[in-house]
Amino acid sequence: MSERNQKYHFDNREEPYHYIQRTIDSSWPPEGRDLSTYERELLFDKRELEGKVVLDLGAGLEAKFAKQLKEAGIKAEVISLSPDFIEEKYRTKSKESFPEGKFVAAIGQALPFKDESFDMIFAFYLIQHLTPGNFLRCAYEMARVLKKGGRAVIGPLIDNHDDDDLLRGNPAYPYALFLSGDKKAMKKLKGYGVKVIQKSIPEENFPRGGHNIVFIKDDEKINNKNVAEKESKGHFFENHGIRMDSPSDQGIDLEKEDLKDEILDEMREFHKRGIEVPMVERDWDLVWVLSGPPIDIAEEFKEAKEVGQVIFALEDKIAKEDIKRKINESNTRLATGIKVAKEVTAKRLGKKIEELTLEDILNFGPDIYWNGTDWSNDNFRQRIDEGWVEKRYHFPRKKIVISGKLGIEHTGHQFEKFPK
Repeated sequence: MSERNQKYHFDNREEPYHYIQRTIDSSWPPEGRDLSTYERELLFDKRELEGKVVLDLGAGLEAKFAKQLKEAGIKAEVISLSPDFIEEKYRTKSKESFPEGKFVAAIGQALPFKDESFDMIFAFYLIQHLTPGNFLRCAYEMARVLKKGGRAVIGPLIDNHDDDDLLRGNPAYPYALFLSGDKKAMKKLKGYGVKVIQKSIPEENFPRGGHNIVFIKDDEKINNKNVAEKESKGHFFENHGIRMDSPSDQGIDLEKEDLKDEILDEMREFHKRGIEVPMVERDWDLVWVLSGPPIDIAEEFKEAKEVGQVIFALEDKIAKEDIKRKINESNTRLATGIKVAKEVTAKRLGKKIEELTLEDILNFGPDIYWNGTDWSNDNFRQRIDEGWVEKRYHFPRKKIVISGKLGIEHTGHQFEKFPK
């Protein structure tokens, strides 16, 4: 793996970002978007937020949304969240811009708030910084901290693309389109206790054509008998109906346990120091959840003697399904990227696709990133020439033992031959 890609990798998963390093650098505009833009594209009226507790995920440096909401006379409690607030230069700039603001340094996959804390959550242009796996983690966290009847709005997702849109150097565009049409992913989100709605954005609000994903907290789903039991008897693993004693019930202090998550550990240490951000409580029992598509407990698992055996078996099955899905997704994205690159180059040079050379594509093709790899990168140049491409996928087998100690095993990246 190149030094650049390794720097931006998160736990060796298929991540096109390293949150701490890249969020501000790759965000536009870095100061955040205007309140009017939030209203226009996320389809709400600021007056709806009167008296509400609001979370702005991925807020810009100046927290313009929270600042302008206050200037408009709306009395709402807004928490502006960004992992970049962990850096002093960004915290200083934010405080200078909006001294009354409430800023929290955290990531969406592990929100440092209690259950049912917010009436409204906005994730505006956040999805471009997430892969499918981490988006689903973030989605669960949003569902967890939403109050009953609360809403989370994620968007916008662009519906219509021309070649230039697809090749802007942002792999999130094709990923976001794939995710919004992924029935399994949408089904999984519903399993997290939220109703999922895709709401089209009127053309006058968003001329390019797009839609938002809206989560509505489903009281019945969140308050079913099994989930309610977790309050007194232990941790409930959503989608599977498997319950085990929580680490706190076993006398284990997860604040002192190694969760083996580099970014999460850095965030936790930051919050312990309490540097210019409010100290917020976090139920660390709920950090890790089962990943992969929802599946029922198969017949062969019913004879397991311990809950832990069932969990391991389920996760093995999930891992196999998840790996197969990720390989198919990767092949599709890479094939599309190479195909479009050839089409654009041929159009620019007035050649037929079969007449193109490698140098034609590298010199006259689009300047894009695909799966985090620069087309002009020397290593990638060699791989194209040899007919190889880089693919990464992880094995999401989470180790969750009866004692409650959490950990994770995964593989790194690997190379696979891609057919010419």
